[in-house]
Amino acid sequence: MLRIHFSAEDLGRIRLATGPDPAWQALLSLHVLSGPDIDVALRRWRTHVRTSMDTAARPLLHLVPPRGYSPDFLTPAEGTTDPEAAVDTILSTSHVRLRTDVATLGQQRCLPSWAAALASGLPAAIRGLGTALSTYHR
Repeated sequence: MLRIHFSAEDLGRIRLATGPDPAWQALLSLHVLSGPDIDVALRRWRTHVRTSMDTAARPLLHLVPPRGYSPDFLTPAEGTTDPEAAVDTILSTSHVRLRTDVATLGQQRCLPSWAAALASGLPAAIRGLGTALSTYHR
């Protein structure tokens, strides 16, 4: 069992977010959206999103598998509750991090051809990711 001990000083530095992190909301909802249909309570939501999902957001389904590794750059440590700020932070990911994360994902699943452009940090691929994230969040 893992035990974590907090001092009074540690507890004094804890901050609570004012709302949910849109990057994590997107990632976790994509896991549910692309996973097996086992939860009856989510069936209507999944059907609605799958049938109405804008084509601009669909590339995200290739980056976020239902299980296993998802690229860490999609959930930056600099959390925010502002969707636009979250997208900006993700788009400012270093090319080294993009390449590493996409390569790790590629070891687990077959990726579409555009993933290589994203891994290389090509501006058009980065803009496409931003469009996909913004569209999906809306």
